[in-house]
Amino acid sequence: GPAGAVTGVLMSADWITVNKSPEADWKRIKQGVRDALAEAAPAEGINAPCPAPGTGESRIG
Repeated sequence: GPAGAVTGVLMSADWITVNKSPEADWKRIKQGVRDALAEAAPAEGINAPCPAPGTGESRIG
């Protein structure tokens, strides 16, 4: 993705927040988040992000 697309990431045991620059594409960012989580903790039962209706945001859980 473009340099600076993700502007911040905050992660806890049961949630993750990803902030992006205005021009960044959520679809590409969400795929990167899915890939990173799958690689980091495949046996931990982390579900792929699900789009929150009408917001372009995702929820993991």
